[in-house]
Amino acid sequence: MEIKEGRGMKRNVERKLVKQISGCPWGLYQGVVGGCYFFIWREGSYGLLGIQIGLGDVSRNFFQCRAVAVRMYDAFVEAWQSIR
Repeated sequence: MEIKEGRGMKRNVERKLVKQISGCPWGLYQGVVGGCYFFIWREGSYGLLGIQIGLGDVSRNFFQCRAVAVRMYDAFVEAWQSIR
């Protein structure tokens, strides 16, 4: 998947889908370049909307960072569903 625009995100950098909950337009993606960088994003009427989760300064353990990002995504989706 290629990102062509978006605030705070690098252009034309591939992302790997980590988790997507059905019925929710937001997905959790990992930066393929490497490191502990994850993004919660979706395409919207204003282009790409996204939240960057940079955990590299907290831990260099990729699996630990991924577990934290998944929990953050789950909490985000739960909050998103409550206001829908």
